[in-house]
Amino acid sequence: MDTFKASENDDGSYIDLEVLQHYLATGREVEFYYHKTKYYIANSSEGYILLEVFPGSDTESKDISDSFNDTNEFLLNVKIANTSLKEIFSKHTKNIEIVFIY
Repeated sequence: MDTFKASENDDGSYIDLEVLQHYLATGREVEFYYHKTKYYIANSSEGYILLEVFPGSDTESKDISDSFNDTNEFLLNVKIANTSLKEIFSKHTKNIEIVFIY
């Protein structure tokens, strides 16, 4: 597991869109906190899907996206509060608290 701090103000490794795209393209899964809500990008046989993890749980979640086989299509089309994942990881990294890569 790799761990990243996403904010420019944090010490440690930095994740941006390019790093995220690399990990997704290699089949990895990603857990991150955005505006204090935990999300998980799962890689299943049907493609990538975004899950919102229920507060206080590490296992209970709900699907909040369709599945996509293409990582670029996934990042462009999947949104959190009307903001695409592509935009979040390129322009709103200060709102991402920490990222775990599995």
